[in-house]
Amino acid sequence: MSRLVQQGALSLVDQAVLSLANFLVGIFLIQNTSKDAYGSYVVAFAVILLLIGVQNAIVTTQMTVLAPGKTDGERDHFCAALATGQYLVFGPLAALLLVVAAAGTLTGWLLADQSALIVAVAGTTMGVLFREFLRGLFFLRLELRAVLALDLLYVLALFVGLYCAREFAGGALHLLALWMLGVGSLVSAAAMLSVARLPWRQSVAGRAKALREAWVSGRWALGGVSVTWIQDQSYVYLLSLLAGAASAAEANAARLLLMPVMLLNAGMGRVTMPRWALLRQEGKRREIERTANRILGILVLVVAVYGGVLVLLQDYAIGWLLSDDYRSVGGFIVLWGAVVALQVVRSNFSVMLQVYQRFREITIANVVSALAVIGASFALIPGSGVKGSLVALLVGEVLLTGLLAVLWRRTG
Repeated sequence: MSRLVQQGALSLVDQAVLSLANFLVGIFLIQNTSKDAYGSYVVAFAVILLLIGVQNAIVTTQMTVLAPGKTDGERDHFCAALATGQYLVFGPLAALLLVVAAAGTLTGWLLADQSALIVAVAGTTMGVLFREFLRGLFFLRLELRAVLALDLLYVLALFVGLYCAREFAGGALHLLALWMLGVGSLVSAAAMLSVARLPWRQSVAGRAKALREAWVSGRWALGGVSVTWIQDQSYVYLLSLLAGAASAAEANAARLLLMPVMLLNAGMGRVTMPRWALLRQEGKRREIERTANRILGILVLVVAVYGGVLVLLQDYAIGWLLSDDYRSVGGFIVLWGAVVALQVVRSNFSVMLQVYQRFREITIANVVSALAVIGASFALIPGSGVKGSLVALLVGEVLLTGLLAVLWRRTG
């Protein structure tokens, strides 16, 4: 068995673990909280995803594409400086969120639950970001067993925390679930800290230098991540604004059923990017394309088969996994399947372009498609609700996939 196949298999197992964990958290909340509470969790989780995306843009992706060009000693110091230096950015941001929550509570601008959500996001993200950094480091080194160990520990800690929350804490489970994401991340990261083998003691100047180096391309990656997040998560906020939190909960419940293949797609990108970065250093563009096409074919087939089975068994799946309040979400599964299939294709192009550091062009393409999604959402959601929001997402995915395909053909 080739090394790439072994790495892909380990990544598949890892993503299956994370996929199952995220799926079960969603099911847990759907079955134990109201639609509005679950909708609030979805909105807060989307913000956490944005902050992870920001980290990915300015820290982990830059580490992945820049580290292969450094010597072993330089690489370790660079990675350690990024690991600790990222909190020079996210620490003040978390503090700002706490100030907003406090000010909103004192002035009455925010409800108590809204302030609590903001505080949970600020606190949880600090732990989540460190675990995500370690995942990126282990992927860079192609230490897939370490990634799997980290995520297994995270899932174990997460569900122990959720069990305790349900049995002993009582209400506000959507808030406690957010906090458990952070606690589980901290516990698992602390357990794997020694495996990272990094010189953690870095000067402030060294951290700032690493951040400046990452910022050269990271600023464009940040723009791309931000507008991609707007495109991918706009349905949550626009549905909440135009149709209510319950509609956002329904849309996300249908999306939850497709979460396994969505996370599989994300996991393959984490495996392939470090390998493709090395191939780029060796000038092996054709090998990158050949591997990308194979992976794309497999992922599209998986999405098609999984989506087909889900459509056939939708009544059983909804009745068993979701509550009676979500009986109407079956009609959204086909639309979500089409969205996911297109995301697989455009992600493939996006990872290849990132390896070649075409962050500026990716960002411009993302801006165009995100504007299309927002415009289509405002036009379609008032009349068609959830289905309108998903059609708007499809419009954006078709446009973005086409633009990235053109960009790749022009990349030398």
